[in-house]
Amino acid sequence: MKLVAWIFCILLIAKSLAVVESPTSTLAVAADYYSSKHDYNQSLDLWTKVYTSQPQSVEAMLKVSELELLIKGHETAQQTILQFLHKQKNILSPYVIKDIQGRLWIMQNRFIKDESQSLYLQAITKIKLLDFSQGLALLNQSIALENGNLLVLQAKTNCEKKLGLFNKFYETLKLASSVVEMNRDWSESLLEAQYYFKDYGDMVTWFELQVKSTLSPRQRLASGMALIEKGQEKEGAFLLSQLHDSGKRSPVFPILWYGLGRVLIKQPATIGAGVQYLERFLSATGQVDTLSIDGWDPYRSLEKVPEVKAWLADIKQIP
Repeated sequence: MKLVAWIFCILLIAKSLAVVESPTSTLAVAADYYSSKHDYNQSLDLWTKVYTSQPQSVEAMLKVSELELLIKGHETAQQTILQFLHKQKNILSPYVIKDIQGRLWIMQNRFIKDESQSLYLQAITKIKLLDFSQGLALLNQSIALENGNLLVLQAKTNCEKKLGLFNKFYETLKLASSVVEMNRDWSESLLEAQYYFKDYGDMVTWFELQVKSTLSPRQRLASGMALIEKGQEKEGAFLLSQLHDSGKRSPVFPILWYGLGRVLIKQPATIGAGVQYLERFLSATGQVDTLSIDGWDPYRSLEKVPEVKAWLADIKQIP
């Protein structure tokens, strides 16, 4: 019943977002009538016809997507909204786009099946007791009943990471990649997992599409490291230097010193600074806790120690 009440609430407030005149046709009136009688299939059929005739109507699109969520599930509803945003991105105002994205985020965090929600709540209890294996088993059952629910996916990634199941962790993150831009935490986690699995090209492609001034420190760090790995060392080092120069405004990431040092030791004029950064990085690797970002080390810092020692040894042999 809570879901039904929520559906009706969303359908009512959706009208405030219409970019064309609110649908008032006989079909729209009939569609609302069938919703009031809980005949959601008939209501969806009629609202789909309204939306087809008024493809720029935010209200019609939201009503279709909300009814699809109830009847067909998260993935279908999500696809309807994302396709609308793609087609209308040059027409909608930034405010309306942000509002629609916010509604999609809320929608994807809602449960539509009581059994799925019950399994999720049982999993959370296990997780609080640090029983991540049992928690993950319950979450797998929950997501099987309600594919695309972001609350379940987020808890699932946390368990997989805690258990060291990084391949599964990455695959779960990618399941939410379509809406990851609507939440910075998800975006940061996906970028770091992409670095861990050496998907540098995808990271650079993402970075090139971003408004650079809006990036978080972790997004800048991941993007800078990916640029360096792809041979765009000047651009990568510039991003990392911005983080370094921001001082107390940004958290300290030892991998930052590795990235800067790796680039700077290649030029005679900056080799001294590069050595200092690399030595600082080696010192930080002696304290494993400093390498952890959100519970793991996506940059494989300890694996970089042998090559850094080799670079420094070679430099010391230079006359």
